[in-house]
Amino acid sequence: MVSLRSLFASAVVSFGFMTASVGQAHAATVFGSLSADAGSYEPFAIGEDVTLSACQSVFDGAFPISTYNLCDAPTVSEITFTWFIAQVSSGAVTVLSGPTLVLASGGVSDFINSAGTYIATLSISAAPTISLTGGDVGFITGPTNDNDTISFTVPEPSSALLLLPALVYVGRRHRRKQKRTGLSQA
Repeated sequence: MVSLRSLFASAVVSFGFMTASVGQAHAATVFGSLSADAGSYEPFAIGEDVTLSACQSVFDGAFPISTYNLCDAPTVSEITFTWFIAQVSSGAVTVLSGPTLVLASGGVSDFINSAGTYIATLSISAAPTISLTGGDVGFITGPTNDNDTISFTVPEPSSALLLLPALVYVGRRHRRKQKRTGLSQA
């Protein structure tokens, strides 16, 4: 029976795990996997923008054990960040790309123009070898992609808030009417 440790050690030998000197710093080949993280978002009101960020996504090094933020990678262009955003009630899906997205809301032409629940799936992918911080090189030992799905809510405006301008108008009108009635009786 071959142990997982001996299999991994032979893989390291066959891939030639090395540290290369770069000036005084040592660059390493790190074996690991991609881990997508789409973040978490509080409900927000129509008229506010929401920023979706994939910058919690990491390369998890298994050998040696280390974690690298993908947005900090020196060549972040080696990594593809794709967002699939769907509004639950309409079923409409929009595909956008980039590690960070700012979604406007409230206007007719804005991305989010109605209240409801939205589901966002972040898909990250990369070539089997990527550049990491510190000059290290990441070798992806498993799938070269990963996904994470989250949801966020844009609540309906409160009916009391919708009535507030109308109540102010009625109150002002009533005061003006009382003022005119009081002046005409005097």
